[in-house]
Amino acid sequence: QLQATPWVGENWKRVLSLALNHLNCLRLGIESGSEMFAVFEDDLMLGAGPAEARERLQNSLREFPASADVLYLEFCYETCSNLTFFRRFQHIVPAVKPACTAAMVFSRRGAARVLQAMQPVFLALDNMYAALIESGRLRAFLAFPPVLAQDGFWASSIREGSGRRAGSSALACRTHRPFGELCREHIDQEWIMAAVQLLPNSLRSSWLVPSTPHDVMVLVSSDTFVHARWVVLPDVGAITVQYRTLPRRQGACDLAG
Repeated sequence: QLQATPWVGENWKRVLSLALNHLNCLRLGIESGSEMFAVFEDDLMLGAGPAEARERLQNSLREFPASADVLYLEFCYETCSNLTFFRRFQHIVPAVKPACTAAMVFSRRGAARVLQAMQPVFLALDNMYAALIESGRLRAFLAFPPVLAQDGFWASSIREGSGRRAGSSALACRTHRPFGELCREHIDQEWIMAAVQLLPNSLRSSWLVPSTPHDVMVLVSSDTFVHARWVVLPDVGAITVQYRTLPRRQGACDLAG
């Protein structure tokens, strides 16, 4: 079944090994007797400055319901258009179908549910979590905005020889930047999501926020511009910061326009 998954193919042994290592971490967490514990991968970066990241972590853990199973401190490729925000949660949101599993907090009961549901391993780790959450077998939340991000600088441990981790507009040189977009809706776009910030409730009315992107161009080398913009997403009440790279000729034309 793993071999039949389109993007897995001949890498199925690496995919299986990653999943089994993750599940073993959950067993160790349960055996420790802790009511709550976290599993982190080794290629993480802060999703904000140290002080803000600490505040996001504290707020997310404070709001994480005792009855929930999993809290994503980092995520990617979520179906953001289907997220539902609740007044009682100001820093977390119920997950729909997220990917990325680099920073996850588990309740003891949640970890036990994961171990039971993932034996035997039936898909890649990200896909198993997404399937269990979407089907309602796991109750998961996302820290929103995320506390951490997976660092796109490092190569994938699944795809041998893969040194590129981010989307189609990755910088010409490898840089430390979040891997992938937060939202599945952005996968086919050339923009890379760099940050997201929730708007205060008082600013979430559509007539109070701009409807068009605000842009800035920065020349980062003799032949490359970084084009950054911030965009308001009224549907989720957030501002996103995105960027892409452009050759100097195209960048100069855009800047002049």
